[in-house]
Amino acid sequence: MKTLLTVLLILSAFKLYLFQSSVTGGRTALNGEFPYQVSIRHNGIHICSGSIIDKITILTAAHCIHNKVSSMLSVSVGSVDVSLGYVYEVSNQIIHDQYDPQKSLNDIALLKLHNPVQYTMNTQPVALATQRIPSGVNCVAMGWGFDVKPMYSKYLQRIDLKTIDTDACKKSYTSNSTFPVTDTNICTMIRVGHGTCHGDTGGPLISYGQQIGIVSWEYTCNQNLPGVHTRVSPYLEWIKSKTK
Repeated sequence: MKTLLTVLLILSAFKLYLFQSSVTGGRTALNGEFPYQVSIRHNGIHICSGSIIDKITILTAAHCIHNKVSSMLSVSVGSVDVSLGYVYEVSNQIIHDQYDPQKSLNDIALLKLHNPVQYTMNTQPVALATQRIPSGVNCVAMGWGFDVKPMYSKYLQRIDLKTIDTDACKKSYTSNSTFPVTDTNICTMIRVGHGTCHGDTGGPLISYGQQIGIVSWEYTCNQNLPGVHTRVSPYLEWIKSKTK
């Protein structure tokens, strides 16, 4: 009996370990709360997030698909459960021509789908911000990622954040990262233990219904350094040129 109880406790702990929050310090998102959010998959396995910007185009981070073959990529839409949703195959990928993987500069890319996404209540495009967002603005990030745990979250997690001053963000990373923070980044923080992490990248940073950023990188997940995102507004012309 004692052995059985021990086994049950271990199984219970493993279940909690497997499905605990990924966006650290956040909560589980509701179905339809972020209808533009997609899971990007490689060989059917979740690797990153992205956002629907039109029926055949997904916006994501370049590092998510760098050195990946389009035919091995797909996206899942319409569900907060990473194992569910409607799956669409990728026909082509467009990585920014000045993307620098060594410095994570111009970390932005598009995925083109074989077939158009069917819009529903849980599947909709996101509007892109056209203005530069200042510091002190409320925003939200979401994803299925993980911290040090080798498992993705089963359910989409969301976290409320706030944009911070870019110069302050640059100073935070002066001696802490090989990646530079530039004016094409937007940084966020709320408090220690709250933020994005591995597997959340590529997903949208949202403020008042508009996408202001793409989750790019964070030196130490949920610690005392800001999250760094690709700022959307400087790349609007590039996006438009690739979606004509």
